[in-house]
Amino acid sequence: MDNMPAWWVEAIAIEYLDCREYGFNQGGGFWNFNFDKIDKQKLTEALNEKKIIIPHGTLMHNLNESVYRTRILELLFSTVPLYICEEESDAIVEGLSSKNRFLFSSNGIDAVDPKLELNPHFIVYENGNFYQWKFADFESVEGRHYGKFTSQVVDLEVFDQEYERRAQLHEMWVSEKGNTSALIDKIQEHYDWINSIRTPLLERLYEIHVEKLKDYKPSKVTENKAPQLSRFESFTIKEGKYHTKSLGAPIFFNSLVAHVKAVNALYQGCKHEVELIPKLDKIYQESASAVILGASCLESFINELGYKYYADIWDSSGEKMSVDGKIDLILKLKNVENPFIKGVEPAATLGHLIQSRNHLVHNKPKYEQVKKYQNSIVSAMNYYLRKDLIQDLDKKIKLIIETICEKSDTGVPGWLNNPSLWSQDGSV
Repeated sequence: MDNMPAWWVEAIAIEYLDCREYGFNQGGGFWNFNFDKIDKQKLTEALNEKKIIIPHGTLMHNLNESVYRTRILELLFSTVPLYICEEESDAIVEGLSSKNRFLFSSNGIDAVDPKLELNPHFIVYENGNFYQWKFADFESVEGRHYGKFTSQVVDLEVFDQEYERRAQLHEMWVSEKGNTSALIDKIQEHYDWINSIRTPLLERLYEIHVEKLKDYKPSKVTENKAPQLSRFESFTIKEGKYHTKSLGAPIFFNSLVAHVKAVNALYQGCKHEVELIPKLDKIYQESASAVILGASCLESFINELGYKYYADIWDSSGEKMSVDGKIDLILKLKNVENPFIKGVEPAATLGHLIQSRNHLVHNKPKYEQVKKYQNSIVSAMNYYLRKDLIQDLDKKIKLIIETICEKSDTGVPGWLNNPSLWSQDGSV
């Protein structure tokens, strides 16, 4: 009992023991949990004897609960949904659970009595191990505002009556204007009926568990500690080991936007050349970061498309190409014409960006002849980090990515239009 998680102890009590006060409450429920009613000896016996529950939630494993809850909030409220794992079974237990686990539930037992609800999964605890198996799906029903659970392995039709029976109890509560003794008797009868249909279901589900174990081989179980993951990282379990993947493009793009803003702010604060000179070092720092991040964003995004649709080709040849070569390759593989015309925007920016990026990354400390640009003589650094390249570089990168997505019919990523959704403090 000491080694059992609190959620399991609570679930056993809710499923098998007398822990309710019957009667409607202000929330509309006709129960109130009172765990003080539970006899400790009976609880100990139940924990030793009972092996199966239909949980009020989903057993998760292989990730930190705080990471998962953060990602769930993003999926609910952000227009930039990014999934945390490669396969559902990486995070949602199907079979044996890893030691690193938690029960995730969106509603508390003050709002829902788990015994009155079904769930797509059932959980078994035996020999010190937790197992979870999916046995049902929730489906909508035409002509009514509530759905039903269906299953390929057990008959759940009788459970569809629970909603109407519950509604009848509510009508009785309204008509009798309170919790009369007759109503409380009816509520107890309702729970007796629930027990009469849940008990054989749990027995059959345990039989299914035993049957599944006969040819079961765990594939998503690991003893390793779960890594911390940012919103642009995902994981999978292979042969008991963690493997992680990151999306670089949104990270680089977000930083690019910040550096472009910084460059523009520096220029806007200079009305005369004499005011500009002291700020050149800072302007070059911000501009160099923008160039490198812009090129990295494009390359990372193209690599993402390449590995998503043509992994074998990308491994063998795509990685060795230049950024513009990769763009050309992905469009050829998609059987579409390359829309970028040399010297014409946004291809002109792409060419200048690659040229500037290469100059910075492969910088050689030797003298270069000055450049003539817009009727002025400028240094090599000034030329490669010129204002007209940097001042709207984020918008041009966005246009290039949008053009690639439109031509290749791959869909514009949500992060491209919402860089403000991932601020430095991590808020959604």
